[in-house]
Amino acid sequence: IVEFAPNYDICYFIPGVYFTIIAYYSLIVKAILVPLLMLVFGLWTFKNIRTMHHVRVVPVTQIIKTSVVRNIHALPRRDRQFIRILSIDTTIYIVCSIPLTITVMYQQATQYETKSIAQSQIETFVTFFNTIIGFIPYCISCYTNLLGSKTFRH
Repeated sequence: IVEFAPNYDICYFIPGVYFTIIAYYSLIVKAILVPLLMLVFGLWTFKNIRTMHHVRVVPVTQIIKTSVVRNIHALPRRDRQFIRILSIDTTIYIVCSIPLTITVMYQQATQYETKSIAQSQIETFVTFFNTIIGFIPYCISCYTNLLGSKTFRH
């Protein structure tokens, strides 16, 4: 519990080692590692979907032949919608996780400075607001699937 002013206490991170660890965890894991992995696996999925449609096995009685699909840029509608949903989810995660990371890094950098009551209240409001925004990617994916893809609505 941190006392900002007389009779004004708030439960919050105490400046020090724990807050520094939280700040760097937020920066390294939530702002760099997770979005990077989402982008890598998303691009890898996109590449696999595209290569999956290049060569198809066409059964002919007892002999199996392979044929190359002529139009390599045409993906089935379901695959295009899946790639769109994957891109939207990745973008939403990145957009919603960056503000909290920036806020926590700012607070970590200014944790030993003396702040006015108004500045502390603004920081608290921004922190709470960005924390709520940080939960949006986990709640909104169902709606992005419904709105972003006709196939997944059925």
